[in-house]
Amino acid sequence: MKKTDRRVRRTRRLLRDACISLILEKGYSTVTVEEIAERADVGRTTFYMHYRDKDDLFVHSISRISEELYEQILPLIFSQEGTVGQMPVLMIFQHAEANADLYRVILNGAGNGQGLQQLHQDLSRYVQRVLEAEVVQQDLTPSVPVEVIGRAFVGSMLGLVQWWLEQGCPYSAEEMTHMLRQLVNLGRQQVMGLTPTVELGPASK
Repeated sequence: MKKTDRRVRRTRRLLRDACISLILEKGYSTVTVEEIAERADVGRTTFYMHYRDKDDLFVHSISRISEELYEQILPLIFSQEGTVGQMPVLMIFQHAEANADLYRVILNGAGNGQGLQQLHQDLSRYVQRVLEAEVVQQDLTPSVPVEVIGRAFVGSMLGLVQWWLEQGCPYSAEEMTHMLRQLVNLGRQQVMGLTPTVELGPASK
């Protein structure tokens, strides 16, 4: 059973990588199932054993990448003592760097922007969990709804991630994390009702 699972994961990864590389080369609308199967070196029958069509493959790829990110982020949201940890911004930049081609395709709006919308929703949900726990544990009264704070934070972050990848990652993930926090944390802390603090060095999470 495990061997079959590994084989399925390998085939799906090959198809995903083939799809993404073709989208980067040709644009989403012109890529065909035949081209994806050929690039992945699998038959069309094999493709249709896993996905209905190109759109299904693209949506599934985004879902999987989001799940991978969530699995990495979840342990960082709360410390061992049960207190709220820092939002794992560094993890997101590192994940984007490790999956740069897929993030470029998503952030450029391929597939009528459905990938970007899904990624934004997923990340906003993760960030909102951190903020909500922070509100409860510190008995805060935000002046702006937590959902709005989370979405604004994620919007700023994804904009920076897109620029960073397009420029070939001229700064490290740690440097980008620190700069983003410098740009947005003061406003976030103020609307959350926290005492404003200034970071003096690159963050570790």
